[in-house]
Amino acid sequence: MGFDSPIVVLPTSIAPASQIFSGTVNSRALPFTTPGSCRVRRVALSNGTGAAALLQASFTPAISSAGFAYAADDTGNTVKVINTATNAVVASIPIALLVGAGGPNQMAMTPDKKYVYVPAMGGDTVHVISTATNTVVATVVLAVGANPTGVAITPDGVYAYVTNYGNGTISVITVATNVLLTTFATSARPGSPRILPNGSKLYHNDPSTGAVTVVNTATNTVIATIALAGMGGGSLVINPAGTVVYSSNYTANTVSVISTETDMVTATIGGFSQPISIALSIDGQSLFVANNSIGPARTISVISTATNALVRTIVHTGNNIGLRALAPTPDGLTLFCANGNNAAFALTIASGVFVAVTGTGAVGIRDITTIPVASAMNLGSAMAINAHQAINTTVANEVPFDLPAGAGLGILCDVAGIVYWSVEIENLS
Repeated sequence: MGFDSPIVVLPTSIAPASQIFSGTVNSRALPFTTPGSCRVRRVALSNGTGAAALLQASFTPAISSAGFAYAADDTGNTVKVINTATNAVVASIPIALLVGAGGPNQMAMTPDKKYVYVPAMGGDTVHVISTATNTVVATVVLAVGANPTGVAITPDGVYAYVTNYGNGTISVITVATNVLLTTFATSARPGSPRILPNGSKLYHNDPSTGAVTVVNTATNTVIATIALAGMGGGSLVINPAGTVVYSSNYTANTVSVISTETDMVTATIGGFSQPISIALSIDGQSLFVANNSIGPARTISVISTATNALVRTIVHTGNNIGLRALAPTPDGLTLFCANGNNAAFALTIASGVFVAVTGTGAVGIRDITTIPVASAMNLGSAMAINAHQAINTTVANEVPFDLPAGAGLGILCDVAGIVYWSVEIENLS
């Protein structure tokens, strides 16, 4: 089955602001969001350390720390709605199932954030939740014994692909009508599905074989099987550019790096301890890996996607239940986690501080699935400060480009210290 499922976050609107913005950040942050649809005239970065440094800036769409997260409760057969500003459960949505049937496992949100699709493994059904009313508005019935476990929505929001763990198939649902369109064969026990940002291919793992299966979504046929070292449950995530798939290998204590161009493993990252759920930072520069090893402290390993190297370990002390689900909020500042027993947490990434989510009740929050996020818009080539340049040397991008409301500026500096930034915009809305 896979070990990633739903926290999904609904951003709120962002108030209008003025024409020029500036400030300072330490190494990495999301210090600015566009006040409305706008044209960015100039972005400038300056390094205040005096050391040689690489400075980069990118924008990711629709970010805000305030919103809602959706968490699957496979014990209580509900979906919990969490206010991400207060870290409290504000609604519990029942998922109607047969008595004793397995509950919701993984989830996916439509790109317009209006609906959450929830497969119910024991009910052979997929439930559609309206995020406006937090109610189930449609139920799609699949074949008896399908045991649906995972779901992914195409980037255009037209289709929902549901992996059926029970009978080795994938069902395709038309989102506009919530009608089952087709079902086709795949590997024996399909788990977590992920779709490339361009919609051309779907990847899913198979805990029974330890392999990743590749599906051509134009023909709905299997086109490749990628063998990995290590069977057992894990999860997949695709980077924002759609060039790399990461797969956690639970029993091998590794994460595989797969090229989507060749559908081959290009690297294997080791040093984990029963890695279950994985998630990417919003900017795609960090991979979070939940270690489920036995012991008094469970950890999240933070991997640089540029180097595939460990850069940080976040310890969740006093927690004897391993973290089994991870999902970042759209502002990139918080990582929501669930531990597979009866608790969810909000992790402030910068400080490494965990805050318990209140109101979850005695439930089995099992997995978290990240929201599909559009690719970051990189401001041309990397903007670099070379060695021996003066302190506060400025690099800038002056090629205008348009952004929607709520797009967030992300800044990266590869050395510690202050980065000075400014953004000049022309409001279009």
